[in-house]
Amino acid sequence: MTKRKKRQIWPAVMFVLSLAGASNSVSAASAPSYTESNCFDTLGRLAMTKRSGGTSTIEQYAHDPAGNRTNKTLNAAGTYVPGVFTLTLSPESSPVVIAEGANKTFTLTRTSGNGSHAIGIKLSGVSDPSLDLTLSAQTVSFLSTDTTKTFNVTAVQDIQDDGPPNESFQMVLFVDCGGSISTGNNRTVQVQDDD
Repeated sequence: MTKRKKRQIWPAVMFVLSLAGASNSVSAASAPSYTESNCFDTLGRLAMTKRSGGTSTIEQYAHDPAGNRTNKTLNAAGTYVPGVFTLTLSPESSPVVIAEGANKTFTLTRTSGNGSHAIGIKLSGVSDPSLDLTLSAQTVSFLSTDTTKTFNVTAVQDIQDDGPPNESFQMVLFVDCGGSISTGNNRTVQVQDDD
């Protein structure tokens, strides 16, 4: 999601206009102006600010798993290129079948782009996925210099008879700030019942 705002800089005074509006502008003959675009991650946190007009700058922000801002990167003259990622599992399978009590490690790899991104992971299904599957992280954060990250999906060991057939869930990934996953952003995950 990108929100735009326009700022007008007056000598020694700056007027900040509403972030909620589309693109706002104030004009004055002698004051320089610029447009600022804000990008928010999948959890609604500020992930990037781009300013254009006059001096172009890009500020990118990273967050830890608890949601605290941990890093700010300033690129004073750069061009932001949204990241493109691949999602892989070795060995690859479709659907992804996980035995109760076991886990699978997924790898996210940046193949292009220079932006910082947060990739959100969500599980859904007919039954409550939190009873059968756990994620090692619900958000995977990439700084502009990161190339590879992993996360695990674990099937909960229980004594309830869930099948046959195996119980199926959808795992969907969301990339903020214009990023994408070239190998597809969803996978079917099945829990192999051993009861």
